[in-house]
Order: sequence, then structure tokens, then C-alpha cells
Amino acid sequence: MTTLEKITIRPITKLAEIEAVVALERAVWDDPTTVIYPHMLVSLVRNGGLLLGAWKGDQLIGFVLSYLGTDSPDS
Repeated sequence: MTTLEKITIRPITKLAEIEAVVALERAVWDDPTTVIYPHMLVSLVRNGGLLLGAWKGDQLIGFVLSYLGTDSPDS
């Protein structure tokens, strides 16, 4: 019998949580050029993006980042 532990998915809004995202990126991707740094994550979220974290207790185990894309009215 397998017991699934509770995973909570919620928006990431605090700087400490954003730092956890960066730490997770570094753990998953060995190439430092793939890391999205905190200042860029904050900027994306403040300008229509969405950053969600998957938490198992107090540990971030996953995240998703989306950003707003719009068409220029002149295009």
C-alpha cells in the first residue's frame, strides 16, 4: 500500500520562496546559464507573470513559471 503525501500548490510571493526556486533550478539544471535569477522572477511576476510552487511540507519540490504575452496593436 502506498501513501501519497500532501503536496500544496500555491503562488510564490515571498523573496525567500523565490530564492528556493533558484536553488531548485540550480539543483536540477547543471548549466548556470539556465537559471532565472530572483530579480527577473520578481519582474516577471510583477508584470503579469505567474509563479506557482509545489510544496511538500516546507520543501519546494517543483515550480511553474508563465509570463504574459500580448500582441502589439500595431502588428
